[in-house]
Amino acid sequence: MVGFDMDHTFVRYKLDNMYDLMHGALCHFLQDMYPKELFVGLNRDQTFEMKGQIFDTVKGHFIAVDSTGNVCSLRHGSGDRIRDTIKIHSEYPEGKWEHFNLARTFSKDIDKYVAFLSAFGIPAAFIIATVIDWIDENENSVENRKKAYRKLVHHVYDGFNHHYDPDSLVLDQGHFFPNIKRNPEKFLHKVPDTLLEFVKILQRQNKKVFLMTNSRADFTEVVCDYALGPGWRSLFDIVVCHAQKPSFFFEEKPFFQTDGILSGGNSTAFLERNEFVSREKSLILYFGDDVNGDVFAPSHFSNWHTVAILEELERPSILNLGFVEHFFNEDKKSFLFSVINQYSRYCVSSVEMIAKFVIAEANSLE
Repeated sequence: MVGFDMDHTFVRYKLDNMYDLMHGALCHFLQDMYPKELFVGLNRDQTFEMKGQIFDTVKGHFIAVDSTGNVCSLRHGSGDRIRDTIKIHSEYPEGKWEHFNLARTFSKDIDKYVAFLSAFGIPAAFIIATVIDWIDENENSVENRKKAYRKLVHHVYDGFNHHYDPDSLVLDQGHFFPNIKRNPEKFLHKVPDTLLEFVKILQRQNKKVFLMTNSRADFTEVVCDYALGPGWRSLFDIVVCHAQKPSFFFEEKPFFQTDGILSGGNSTAFLERNEFVSREKSLILYFGDDVNGDVFAPSHFSNWHTVAILEELERPSILNLGFVEHFFNEDKKSFLFSVINQYSRYCVSSVEMIAKFVIAEANSLE
């Protein structure tokens, strides 16, 4: 059985346009909490648009850590990245990040840290850095700065909750869902024929194919109607919306079914309700881009095989800005690398890479 996440996996976004959208949305939201002039004319900074970076809420640093929790570099606010060992050790005793054991299990505690693990959160990083600079200029007390850093992160998450509120599609509020509904061609790529042929080959090999997304059914319809066409449901044997990954893989939530689409649920019930699925969980291969919800959680909790999608690998501007160094941290493997290396079978820039290989293999056998 083969499954796909929807956003940034089976359906790909035009990243620059989407990042512009969310950058502008968060700037607009934060103008009620901070001076408006901070955000007027504030352009994105692509050096912050890298999956796997961590914001240390307590210290106001963006840090890169290796697979054992050593801090390899830090960047305070929007300042230059520091790699000097002595300077790093002055901030982190023995060079160790104290919350690494919490982060490695993907436990969420925004008062301690924020890990940028999916494309939906990445646009906030540079905005956080910008406000950190302003806080430092206006708060003389170290304790007051720390309180302001924590408050900032909560404000940003309030912005996420506002703009990514699933009800906003129906209510036509916020920037994200309504804009994509009105202008899908601006934000979404059409799914290429190679991907459709890939699915057909899998089904000819008697593999069941499913789509599983955290998006709710109404937004899934908007995205797939544009990217795949109105008859998109017939492409998949099962569609699961509002899966609430990563908790889909370790909480016992019920499924609901509406108009042939499943919502909610959990991985155990997913196996039990589908007679054609083997009880051997390892026979499921799942493609996704979220390091926690699509890679770590399905592998760690449910023993699914995963393929990690890392779009940065085919963005020349990001590669030129140091993503490879960020990913590998020179001679040390980064935390992001170690998670993907341990919990996924493959790491590719897009599903199309695998699809082209499978199609070529299938053609050679005909």
